[in-house]
Amino acid sequence: MKVSAAPHRVDDLLRFLRRLGHEAEAAEDGVVEVGPSGGAVDPGSVFPLAVSLQLRVWNLVNETDARVVEVTEPLEP
Repeated sequence: MKVSAAPHRVDDLLRFLRRLGHEAEAAEDGVVEVGPSGGAVDPGSVFPLAVSLQLRVWNLVNETDARVVEVTEPLEP
């Protein structure tokens, strides 16, 4: 899945997502690609929903507006 963030916050967001155990890489300016550690998402996985909730926490703490911009799996199991 891809997450959009302010370009100057991408490094901090990458650290946050990696500390939570996700694989995260900068994909393009202001966009982070996030995946579960270990690769593929199983059908029915709550991974996209979990990342969405974690982004809400990130946004509240950092007073920013990171958001999911592309999801390859459904947000609800």
